[in-house]
Amino acid sequence: MASMTDTTTAANTVTVRLTKPIITHKGELTEITLREPTVKSYLKAGRDPFQIRPSADGTDVTYDIPAMVAFLSDISGLDQIILEGLSARDFNTLRGQATTLAILGAGSSSDPSAP
Repeated sequence: MASMTDTTTAANTVTVRLTKPIITHKGELTEITLREPTVKSYLKAGRDPFQIRPSADGTDVTYDIPAMVAFLSDISGLDQIILEGLSARDFNTLRGQATTLAILGAGSSSDPSAP
């Protein structure tokens, strides 16, 4: 099934077009660019934002939501309070893209969090 949210990639980044704009101190935001995370991104999150485990169906991904918001904040450059205003749909897309960036890097067509 195709994603309802548009994404584009550039060197070490992925840009996600939001289905519902969010308001920042700089105005309305319709897309978010994520950069490839570093070890510092994980340290700022305080704990692993996601875990991937093998399962009978392939893999299971579990998320620590507060850690993922901190992780997304670091790799997007947006404050956590801004990210808290995301729609659930956009948040789910962003965390999937963040997982892909962390595991496979930018430009990968695979999403390790996809069923």
